[in-house]
Amino acid sequence: MKKKSVIPDSVTVIESRAFLGCSNLTKIFIPKSVVSIDTKAFLGCDKLTIYAEATKRPKGWIKEWIPFPFSIFEYDALNWNPDKRPVKWGATKADFDKA
Repeated sequence: MKKKSVIPDSVTVIESRAFLGCSNLTKIFIPKSVVSIDTKAFLGCDKLTIYAEATKRPKGWIKEWIPFPFSIFEYDALNWNPDKRPVKWGATKADFDKA
């Protein structure tokens, strides 16, 4: 199984559970072209570090907005990164390659 992945610049959406259970995946590079990441895209990727070209989380990186107050369960159910994997914001492909 792949240990690293680079999302192509032509990709704009990462669908829900796209990497579900990719437990050997250790790092992924997400270009600025990705404007939407659906819920639980990286669920079960316990070793993953996310390298994001964006400098902060784009608004589309959570499928739905939940008004306050909300329960933690509801939030985690809609979160694109429910396992709270580390994200390196403002990363370049060079950063990704040398990590």
